[in-house]
Amino acid sequence: MDKVPDSIPYAFFARPTKDTKSFSGQPFTKDSWDEWSKEIEDSSMKQTLTRETQILVAPLKTIQQEIRCWIVDGKPVTISQYKIGSRVNYLNMDNNQEAMIFAKQMCKLYCPADAFVIDICLYQDDYKVVEINCINCSGFYDGDMSKLIQALEEKFTR
Repeated sequence: MDKVPDSIPYAFFARPTKDTKSFSGQPFTKDSWDEWSKEIEDSSMKQTLTRETQILVAPLKTIQQEIRCWIVDGKPVTISQYKIGSRVNYLNMDNNQEAMIFAKQMCKLYCPADAFVIDICLYQDDYKVVEINCINCSGFYDGDMSKLIQALEEKFTR
Protein backbone atom coordinates (compact mmCIF):
# COMPACT_ATOMS: atom_id res chain seq x y z
CA MET A 1 0.00 0.00 0.00
CA ASP A 2 1.22 3.47 -0.76
CA LYS A 3 1.73 6.32 1.68
CA VAL A 4 -1.02 8.92 1.84
CA PRO A 5 -0.30 11.96 -0.36
CA ASP A 6 0.33 15.26 1.44
CA SER A 7 -2.77 16.73 -0.24
CA ILE A 8 -5.01 14.42 1.86
CA PRO A 9 -5.98 15.72 5.34
CA TYR A 10 -4.33 14.07 8.33
CA ALA A 11 -7.61 12.35 9.27
CA PHE A 12 -9.68 10.76 6.49
CA PHE A 13 -12.13 7.99 5.65
CA ALA A 14 -11.13 5.20 3.26
CA ARG A 15 -12.90 2.23 1.68
CA PRO A 16 -12.52 0.11 -1.45
CA THR A 17 -14.37 1.49 -4.46
CA LYS A 18 -15.61 -1.96 -5.52
CA ASP A 19 -18.00 -4.15 -3.54
CA THR A 20 -15.24 -6.62 -2.73
CA LYS A 21 -15.29 -5.90 1.01
CA SER A 22 -11.50 -6.37 0.85
CA PHE A 23 -11.57 -4.14 3.93
CA SER A 24 -14.25 -2.28 5.85
CA GLY A 25 -14.57 1.43 5.30
CA GLN A 26 -13.21 3.24 8.32
CA PRO A 27 -11.53 6.42 9.52
CA PHE A 28 -7.74 6.62 9.43
CA THR A 29 -5.01 9.07 10.26
CA LYS A 30 -1.94 9.15 8.06
CA ASP A 31 -0.03 7.35 10.83
CA SER A 32 -2.69 4.66 11.35
CA TRP A 33 -2.88 4.14 7.56
CA ASP A 34 0.89 3.54 7.44
CA GLU A 35 0.64 1.04 10.32
CA TRP A 36 -2.37 -0.70 8.79
CA SER A 37 -0.69 -0.86 5.36
CA LYS A 38 2.39 -2.49 6.90
CA GLU A 39 0.16 -5.09 8.61
CA ILE A 40 -1.54 -5.83 5.26
CA GLU A 41 1.76 -6.33 3.49
CA ASP A 42 2.85 -8.75 6.22
CA SER A 43 -0.40 -10.78 6.10
CA SER A 44 -2.32 -13.04 3.76
CA MET A 45 -4.63 -10.09 2.92
CA LYS A 46 -2.03 -8.79 0.47
CA GLN A 47 -3.46 -11.20 -2.12
CA THR A 48 -6.91 -9.56 -2.04
CA LEU A 49 -5.74 -6.02 -1.36
CA THR A 50 -3.02 -4.97 -3.79
CA ARG A 51 -1.48 -1.72 -5.01
CA GLU A 52 -4.00 -1.89 -7.89
CA THR A 53 -7.01 -1.89 -5.52
CA GLN A 54 -8.86 1.36 -6.03
CA ILE A 55 -9.67 3.09 -2.73
CA LEU A 56 -11.98 6.02 -2.10
CA VAL A 57 -10.48 8.56 0.29
CA ALA A 58 -12.58 11.39 1.74
CA PRO A 59 -12.13 13.98 4.48
CA LEU A 60 -13.78 13.12 7.77
CA LYS A 61 -16.98 14.89 8.68
CA THR A 62 -18.56 15.10 12.12
CA ILE A 63 -21.61 12.86 11.80
CA GLN A 64 -24.28 13.15 14.50
CA GLN A 65 -25.68 9.63 14.05
CA GLU A 66 -25.71 6.73 11.62
CA ILE A 67 -28.81 4.68 10.89
CA ARG A 68 -29.27 1.43 8.93
CA CYS A 69 -32.53 1.09 7.02
CA TRP A 70 -33.72 -2.29 5.72
CA ILE A 71 -35.60 -1.79 2.46
CA VAL A 72 -38.00 -4.32 0.95
CA ASP A 73 -40.03 -3.62 -2.18
CA GLY A 74 -38.91 0.02 -2.25
CA LYS A 75 -40.00 0.85 1.30
CA PRO A 76 -38.15 1.01 4.63
CA VAL A 77 -39.32 -1.85 6.86
CA THR A 78 -37.26 -1.29 10.00
CA ILE A 79 -34.41 1.04 10.96
CA SER A 80 -31.75 1.01 13.64
CA GLN A 81 -29.28 3.60 14.82
CA TYR A 82 -25.84 2.02 15.04
CA LYS A 83 -23.70 5.02 15.91
CA ILE A 84 -24.18 8.27 17.74
CA GLY A 85 -21.24 10.56 17.21
CA SER A 86 -18.22 8.27 17.25
CA ARG A 87 -19.78 5.87 19.76
CA VAL A 88 -21.40 2.57 18.77
CA ASN A 89 -25.01 2.63 19.94
CA TYR A 90 -27.69 0.20 18.74
CA LEU A 91 -31.21 1.60 19.06
CA ASN A 92 -34.35 0.66 17.15
CA MET A 93 -35.66 3.80 15.45
CA ASP A 94 -38.80 2.55 13.74
CA ASN A 95 -40.61 5.54 15.27
CA ASN A 96 -38.21 8.08 13.72
CA GLN A 97 -40.51 9.38 11.00
CA GLU A 98 -37.94 11.82 9.58
CA ALA A 99 -35.43 9.02 8.94
CA MET A 100 -38.16 6.74 7.52
CA ILE A 101 -39.36 9.47 5.14
CA PHE A 102 -35.80 10.25 4.02
CA ALA A 103 -35.05 6.57 3.35
CA LYS A 104 -38.29 6.22 1.36
CA GLN A 105 -37.44 9.32 -0.71
CA MET A 106 -33.98 7.92 -1.48
CA CYS A 107 -35.54 4.62 -2.60
CA LYS A 108 -37.67 6.53 -5.10
CA LEU A 109 -34.44 7.91 -6.57
CA TYR A 110 -32.49 4.66 -6.59
CA CYS A 111 -33.60 1.16 -5.73
CA PRO A 112 -30.93 -1.36 -6.78
CA ALA A 113 -32.75 -4.52 -5.62
CA ASP A 114 -36.01 -5.82 -4.19
CA ALA A 115 -34.33 -6.02 -0.78
CA PHE A 116 -31.23 -4.18 0.46
CA VAL A 117 -29.98 -1.87 3.20
CA ILE A 118 -29.30 1.83 2.98
CA ASP A 119 -27.16 3.47 5.64
CA ILE A 120 -27.99 7.10 6.26
CA CYS A 121 -26.51 9.65 8.60
CA LEU A 122 -27.52 12.84 10.28
CA TYR A 123 -24.96 15.48 9.35
CA GLN A 124 -25.46 19.11 10.35
CA ASP A 125 -29.11 18.25 11.11
CA ASP A 126 -29.76 16.92 7.57
CA TYR A 127 -29.98 13.30 6.49
CA LYS A 128 -27.47 12.06 3.92
CA VAL A 129 -26.84 8.67 2.31
CA VAL A 130 -23.70 6.92 3.55
CA GLU A 131 -23.86 3.73 1.49
CA ILE A 132 -26.08 1.00 0.09
CA ASN A 133 -25.39 -2.71 0.66
CA CYS A 134 -26.96 -6.11 0.30
CA ILE A 135 -28.81 -7.48 3.33
CA ASN A 136 -26.81 -10.69 3.60
CA CYS A 137 -23.53 -8.96 4.47
CA SER A 138 -24.90 -6.22 6.72
CA GLY A 139 -25.22 -6.27 10.50
CA PHE A 140 -28.73 -6.34 11.96
CA TYR A 141 -28.06 -4.07 14.95
CA ASP A 142 -31.40 -3.32 16.63
CA GLY A 143 -33.65 -3.62 13.60
CA ASP A 144 -36.97 -5.39 14.13
CA MET A 145 -36.17 -8.78 12.61
CA SER A 146 -39.74 -10.04 12.80
CA LYS A 147 -40.86 -7.08 10.65
CA LEU A 148 -38.02 -7.71 8.22
CA ILE A 149 -38.68 -11.44 7.89
CA GLN A 150 -42.39 -10.83 7.42
CA ALA A 151 -41.73 -8.25 4.68
CA LEU A 152 -39.26 -10.59 2.95
CA GLU A 153 -41.70 -13.50 3.07
CA GLU A 154 -44.51 -11.34 1.69
CA LYS A 155 -42.31 -10.05 -1.12
CA PHE A 156 -40.71 -13.30 -2.17
CA THR A 157 -43.45 -15.89 -1.62
CA ARG A 158 -46.05 -14.28 -3.90
